[in-house]
Amino acid sequence: MKKAAVVLFCVGIILIRIKVVAAHQPHITEKDVTIVKRPEISQAFYADLEGDADIYHIDSDRDFWLHVGLLVPDLPDARKDFVVEILRAKENNLKQLYILDGNRHEWNEFFEPFAGDRYLQGPEISKQVQAGEYLVQVSNPENRGKYILTTGKKDSFKISDLLITIRRLPAVKRFLGKSPWTALFNLMGLFILAAIGAVFAFVYIICRLVKHWI
Repeated sequence: MKKAAVVLFCVGIILIRIKVVAAHQPHITEKDVTIVKRPEISQAFYADLEGDADIYHIDSDRDFWLHVGLLVPDLPDARKDFVVEILRAKENNLKQLYILDGNRHEWNEFFEPFAGDRYLQGPEISKQVQAGEYLVQVSNPENRGKYILTTGKKDSFKISDLLITIRRLPAVKRFLGKSPWTALFNLMGLFILAAIGAVFAFVYIICRLVKHWI
């Protein structure tokens, strides 16, 4: 019984650590217009301009912190001339609030340790705004090139978000020009394998306890 309690405790610790790692939820976008749900939650939208500007739609019924940032893959042909416009939609009118101009920003190298990926970090902004409808437009002169739009700063610790992150991680690797299998060769991959092992250990312990009680 003592061994079972120790193993269960370790399983719990592993799951807590995994939830912390999965706080930044990725999305692979393939539409010109994307609905951003839960804008205060930390999210990353991986997208590729294909001739038209991309639009991200935010609609909140309460005041919130509007955080928007821009990353690009750290690749030789990466473009950094993206422009992000943040607009407020009210009474069928659009009012420009902020502009993030990649041409006027000094981009810095950024290494994401959990997934083991490298990016170039561009401009970002964080403002408390009123409830309402907002549009975030991403473009460049030719409307071509890969980018990552980040929104929100609040971490999410739901198991459901963890499962979504695990499912989308191979697609993120493909977006970055890597093999999907590299999703396992990093800290996140270790946590995924640990989670699988934890589930098997948990099932095994429950079976042992049931036999003991019978």
